[in-house]
Formats: sequence, C-alpha cells, structure tokens
Amino acid sequence: MMKALREKMEGFKIKINDKPNGIWLPNNKSDRIPGTNTTPHKGAGVHGNAYRQYIFEILSGAQTREEFLNSLSMIKKSLADGIEFPKAR
Repeated sequence: MMKALREKMEGFKIKINDKPNGIWLPNNKSDRIPGTNTTPHKGAGVHGNAYRQYIFEILSGAQTREEFLNSLSMIKKSLADGIEFPKAR
C-alpha cells in the first residue's frame, strides 16, 4: 500500500524528503509550539494502521502531480490542526 504511494510520488518527481511531503511534528503534546494543536509524533497514532489508511485514501486517488501535491497539503493541514488516529492495542 505505502510502496505504491512511494512509486506514485517518484512518478510525479516528488522525493520522499521534499518540502511538500514534510511537516514538523512535536515529539509529544508538551512539545507543541504554544497556541498550536499540531498532532504529536508520539501518542496520536501517527504511523499506525489507521494513519496509513488515512494517507493511502487521500493520496491514492491523485491522478496528476498537482492533485498529489494538493492532497499532501490537505494532510499537512489536518496534522497542523491536531488530527489523531486510533492506536492499536
């Protein structure tokens, strides 16, 4: 699933470490910049199955580079707004 998205990114000439594919996430809630709700890297389900499914559903439908970049922007906004994902137990 994620491999297919990486291949799609490569096809659109977007590298995994390019700015459009990145966002700074605080390590945990206490590391947030004051006044922000950014999703923390730990404790919010980032990199869990629900997160991967969310990413796949948003990016897999992109048919053009512009659509893919717009989808990445949507994901970044949701992370900046503090989205959390169910954690596996």
